[in-house]
Amino acid sequence: MSSYPKRGKYFAHRFIRLLTKTAAAQDLGAAVCWLLAVIAMQEDSKRYTEPAKWYLEQLAPLCGMSSKQSLITAINKAKEAGWLEYTPGGKGVPGRFWVTIPPTFEELPDFACDESIPNIGTETVCSPNIIPQVERNLTGSLPEAYRKPCASIPTPFPKPNPKETDATIAASLSGCEKPKAKKFDPKAIAIPLALQVDSFKRAWIDWCDHRCEIKHSLKEKQAEKQLEQFEQWGFARSVAAINHTITKGWQGIREPDVAARPSLGQQLTKGQQLAAQVEAMRNGLSDDSTQWRRQPTKGEQFAAELEAMKAGLS
Repeated sequence: MSSYPKRGKYFAHRFIRLLTKTAAAQDLGAAVCWLLAVIAMQEDSKRYTEPAKWYLEQLAPLCGMSSKQSLITAINKAKEAGWLEYTPGGKGVPGRFWVTIPPTFEELPDFACDESIPNIGTETVCSPNIIPQVERNLTGSLPEAYRKPCASIPTPFPKPNPKETDATIAASLSGCEKPKAKKFDPKAIAIPLALQVDSFKRAWIDWCDHRCEIKHSLKEKQAEKQLEQFEQWGFARSVAAINHTITKGWQGIREPDVAARPSLGQQLTKGQQLAAQVEAMRNGLSDDSTQWRRQPTKGEQFAAELEAMKAGLS
């Protein structure tokens, strides 16, 4: 069984920074890196006196893994890459976990790995042998030789564009969001001068509210066209039409019926004409309604004339 190594102060912080620098998440996956981070910080909470100890069933939900098998797969990946030491437990004995740094990355300087100017300040306590303390100046900055980027740090994928600044990135991100269109309020539309009376204004507000209640709000172009129509009708006719439509619960403007009779220019159908003739004959209309009676045919007229001649001769 491997023995737990001696750690320096803040080792967990350096370890997680190395995970970032080496782009371990691209090779091992985010789940494995989170597993390593959980173990490293657990070691830190114990002041590096002993390994972290868990049963697999306990550790899996802490790492956001839904099954024990997913955790075992992540542990094996981390062990093969050299980032983890794991001693399986037994019945009533939890497993032992501690993180390790692969030999390839042991000598990596613990510097920042972003695109900012490397004004690092003092080195962390966990790696005192990387930069001798005597080489630091009074301001706490690093010597020029250690400011150069480390050649062994892999380039993240996708490769960042050096020409992109924070301002350009922010501008591109803000352009991805579609600006919200300003909601049209039909009550705020300009009412024509001919309709600037209180009765129409109240009716127009009632009409807008009615359209909202029936889930068919007025659109801008629709409201403009309706106001043009109302301007042609005049405010009195328009108010009557609006009130009639709201009373009936309709969506479109309709004027009240003046009388239950055919409108101008509408002709009676043949069925309506025949019904009218039958009704007139039943009611025994006066001579004014003779136009509805059937006219005799020529043969009937000739027969009637012969009967009249015979009656005159007798």
